[in-house]
Amino acid sequence: MQKIKITDWLEQRRLGIGGSDAATVLGLNPYKSRLQLYLEKIGEYSEKVDNRFVYWGSLHEDMVAQEFMRQTGLKVRRNNHILMNEEYPFMLGNIDRESIDNEGQHFVLECKTTNAWNSKIWDGEKIPITTIIQVVHYLIITNYDYGYIAVLIGGNDFRFKKIERDPELERMVINQENDFWVNNVEKRIPPAIDGSKASSDFLLKTFPDSIPDSTFDLNHEDRILLKDREKFITEKKTIETKIQTIDNLIKEEMEDNEIGILDNYKVSWKSFFQNRFQTKSFKEEHPKLYDLYSKESSSRRFQIRKVS
Repeated sequence: MQKIKITDWLEQRRLGIGGSDAATVLGLNPYKSRLQLYLEKIGEYSEKVDNRFVYWGSLHEDMVAQEFMRQTGLKVRRNNHILMNEEYPFMLGNIDRESIDNEGQHFVLECKTTNAWNSKIWDGEKIPITTIIQVVHYLIITNYDYGYIAVLIGGNDFRFKKIERDPELERMVINQENDFWVNNVEKRIPPAIDGSKASSDFLLKTFPDSIPDSTFDLNHEDRILLKDREKFITEKKTIETKIQTIDNLIKEEMEDNEIGILDNYKVSWKSFFQNRFQTKSFKEEHPKLYDLYSKESSSRRFQIRKVS
């Protein structure tokens, strides 16, 4: 492990893969695609950093670290360096805290804050996969014995969990990161676009508006994609019909009962009521009010259909 003095961490991240990048490389980040990360690394795309998040994140990190020390009795310290793996120099890390426990073992501490809506993903032994991969990335770089994750949920629910070394998982992370850096970033070959929501959001953000009446000639490879798409839609409809048939058979058995129980299955078929705002009627009866509170927004609708 080598240490590099931190100057501009965000700029330094372009020189390699950081801990917060690791889950994206593995395709596990629901908020960022591998394509977006690739473009960031080669300097062709950058997201505006909100300094408020940086400021408050730093304050909360210190608070979480202090509570971790209070509850565990373990002392932790900052590491004001960018850490680099000597065998894989593209693997970089800026760990939150580090220390040595009473048995002389080294560990890293990752500090997190989240809102109360996310409490379930931290229940029991559960840890979000993106956080696990981030800590594994740091353990590979530091070669420390284990890691801790400490999280403050909703401002009043503090939890900490231990993450042990996992050689098989570490090999997978190294292989995936090495492939991304060597075969994509260094060779300037963009990773293939995937079907994740992160990819869809990135494409819409990159190309938010269409040029009116513009056309584009698709190629032979696109013909193959369109044929595959037709096949998948047919298969999807068949599967959905089979699922709906099973649902209907169970509904028929349940009749007017709300709950069905079998082994570790719990089937619910409850009545519910809701009020829906009648937009069309309101527009017809109160056109001026409708116009007053209407706001124009733009998006792009993607549609494929056959034309004769």
